[in-house]
This record gives sequence, structure tokens and C-alpha cells, in this order.
Amino acid sequence: MQGWIDQGGLRGRAVTASALLDVHRRFGELLPPELLTVENPETGEMLEVVPGALRQRHVKVGGHVPVSPGAVPRFLGRFEEVYGRLGRAETILATAAAHHRLLWIHPFLDGNGRVARFLETCLDQVRFMESLVQPDRLRARMVMWAQEDARACALPARAGQLLEAVLYRGTLPRGDVPALLDTSERNARRVVSALVDR
Repeated sequence: MQGWIDQGGLRGRAVTASALLDVHRRFGELLPPELLTVENPETGEMLEVVPGALRQRHVKVGGHVPVSPGAVPRFLGRFEEVYGRLGRAETILATAAAHHRLLWIHPFLDGNGRVARFLETCLDQVRFMESLVQPDRLRARMVMWAQEDARACALPARAGQLLEAVLYRGTLPRGDVPALLDTSERNARRVVSALVDR
């Protein structure tokens, strides 16, 4: 499973319904048959879990009654619409909300927790990277680095301003750089080129 993810199996579609179905199917296909049945706690009926298939029955998880089976595709569509259009920083911040929402929808008869725990691994990685990058201090470190390189004549003086804008916006069209730096287009190109070279 991890190899499939590492090779790009979810690239560009991690929060799509088709990706969730793929993850559930891949998990389910690895399970022995005895783990592909669940018991209805109210009736004792044994139900077959079909890997990669949305649930076709009403369920209750503890005290939570998820959406009706007929509403699951609509809720997954909204899930994809909301979480699929976020930028990088927004995606990181929204991961916990997406995790909660997926479990709240409960799209599969069983295995929702296993599919969602894939997101728990993501959260673990976010925490690990946060400890390394220290995002609360990232801006200060970047500005200080740019100022030191400007003093050493390795970067133009306004390079730090440009780095700070990219940090907060995620991306910045080259055409926006002259106005951001309040300089000519030629000078803006010089700042961008120096940063790219550096």
C-alpha cells in the first residue's frame, strides 16, 4: 500500500471519492475473508464488506448515525469539492477537519477507520516536519538569511521581501513581482533571478 502511494497512486487526487475507494479496495484486498464480514449489532446479521464499495445500508457507530447510504455519494462529492481545491498550507491545516469529516460520513460498511488512519499517518508526518521546520520561526529565519546574503552582496536587498510574499501566498506570478517590490520590471527580474540562482 505504501509503495503504491510513494509511486504516486494518490498524486493530485488524495481527497477524491475515487481515491478513497481505491484506498479502501487496496486495504480490503489484503484482508483474509474472515475480516471482510461485520455483524450488525442490533440484529446479529453477518454482512459482507466489499472492498472499494460504498455502503448500501444504514449504520450506527457508537452514538453516531452517519448519513443515509443514498446520500454518501453526494457527501463525498462535497468532501472532494471542499478539500480538493485547497492550497498547500490550507491542506495541511485542513487535514484534521478532513479526517473528522470522512469518519462522520462513514462511506464504507467497515474499514473507515483503516482508511482514515492513512490520514493519521499524514498527521504524524506533519507533526514530524513541523518539529524540523519550526514554521512559527520560518519567516524570521528566511528574512534573516536574505538580509545576511544581501549584506554579503550575494542577493539583492529586496530578496527577503519576495521570499516572505511567496511564503505567505504559496505561489507568486512573476508579473506581480514589480508591484510587490515597488520597482521596475527589469529590477524585479534581477531579484527573481538572483533568488533562483541562489
